[in-house]
Amino acid sequence: MKPASANQFSFRPSNTEVNYASWPAVVELAEEEPISGLQEMRRGALMAYDKETLRDRMTAYFDPKTDWATFAALENGLSKKAGMFEPEKGAQKAAEAESFDDAKVKTLCALSL
Repeated sequence: MKPASANQFSFRPSNTEVNYASWPAVVELAEEEPISGLQEMRRGALMAYDKETLRDRMTAYFDPKTDWATFAALENGLSKKAGMFEPEKGAQKAAEAESFDDAKVKTLCALSL
């Protein structure tokens, strides 16, 4: 077999059908480009094992009656500086843009034991 430009650096023998190279790649079958997964960059503050924990955390974050010192004392990722993230400014901006909506708290997957 002669190597094709698509597999010229492969050291594995290839035994495929003649039209195999014309098949679409997996990424061509998907509607969106693949991503490397959920990248939560707030030290886990935007995820929880149960909805109630996340609901409580986000309710406090969006509550205009909760002062920043009280929220920062909770010591979660939303109250810590990271990269260029200024937590207090971020909280103010988020609270100005929207309010907490319980319907937006979603379960991504369930573990079965």
